[in-house]
Amino acid sequence: MDHHERQAFWQQQVKQHHSSGLSARQFTEQKDLNYHQFMYWRKKFTRAQHEPSQPGFAKVEQSATIGQLSSQGLCINLPGGISITGIGHDNLGVLLSMLRQL
Repeated sequence: MDHHERQAFWQQQVKQHHSSGLSARQFTEQKDLNYHQFMYWRKKFTRAQHEPSQPGFAKVEQSATIGQLSSQGLCINLPGGISITGIGHDNLGVLLSMLRQL
């Protein structure tokens, strides 16, 4: 079995485990799989889901006119429903510090 086949096999096992309702130990015993190998692949796939796929730039869209921006400040909408509003020249340093923490 080559690397891609092995990866596909373990990915399928992890998906089946997720929908089985069994503990990892029960699932591997039932499927006659090596528990430690299963945990290695499960951890690998979980980590891959949380890492960004590729570094790059995000598309930015203007949602207000320049006149509106001057009175309201900027607004940034982040994944997960996080919004940062009221960004202006006077608090730009605070925004940069917050973004570094994310």
